This record gives sequence, structure tokens and C-alpha cells, in this order.
Amino acid sequence: MYTDLADRIAASQKQLSAELASHAKALHETMRRDISIVDDQYKDLPGRVKRLEVAVFRGRRR
Repeated sequence: MYTDLADRIAASQKQLSAELASHAKALHETMRRDISIVDDQYKDLPGRVKRLEVAVFRGRRR
């Protein structure tokens, strides 16, 4: 009786662990996608800032 209960508990733990891993993986993939969208919007920012600095500070010492 005890071993049957222990086996059922162990099986439940494995199932819950697998479900949690699946949810964590899905969340990770969603976050990566969302972050990459933001990264893509600003990947050209250093060049844009440089052009702006050149236009604004032309002839001035910094």
C-alpha cells in the first residue's frame, strides 16, 4: 500500500515537472520574441544619434 502511494506521488511529481517545464519554455519563447521586437526597433539607434550629434554640435567642442 505504501509503495503504491509513493509510486503515484512520484508519477505525479514527474508529470507536474514536465508540465512546468513546458510552460516555462513557452514563456521563455514568448519573452524572447517580445524582446527581439523591441531590439529591432532600436538597432539603428547609435547611428541615428551620431548623425544627430554631428548636425547639432557641428563646429562645437565637447
